[in-house]
Amino acid sequence: MARQANRTNAEFAKMIYYLRDSMLGFSSSEITTVPLPARTKASDPFEGFDLYAQPNWDGFDALPVLPETVATAKDLYRFIEPELRDLKRPNIAPGSDGTIGFEWHYRGAEIKKLFIEVQPGRQVRAYWVRSNGVIERLPRGDLANALPGLQRILSILAHGA
Repeated sequence: MARQANRTNAEFAKMIYYLRDSMLGFSSSEITTVPLPARTKASDPFEGFDLYAQPNWDGFDALPVLPETVATAKDLYRFIEPELRDLKRPNIAPGSDGTIGFEWHYRGAEIKKLFIEVQPGRQVRAYWVRSNGVIERLPRGDLANALPGLQRILSILAHGA
């Protein structure tokens, strides 16, 4: 079992392809692996978001993520970037409703979940779940007006209550 835990992703992928292809009649010698480009912490977290600008980008009738929404998300990211030295980086993902979500999860912290949603029209909203289960919200509003509230919650997340 320990040997399996030490396998590289390429070895694991090759093993999966071998199992699949042996069932389909292919030879494992025909399998090649292609390394995927590694994303570094310094890379642009919005790289590739232009692919979501088309309707139905997910195959399930997703609304397009407009360039304006991406620009607002980038503005938000630039605002929170100084706090990220004390926080883990958020998961950032497009939503099928044309939004972009930023999400953090923590164990044993005062705030165990923070979710910020960037919406079309430079609108944002946020909610967070405290360790006692209480859910709090930042009402939907313009990014500029929401920044003080977001700064407060990010500070709690980074430094405690």
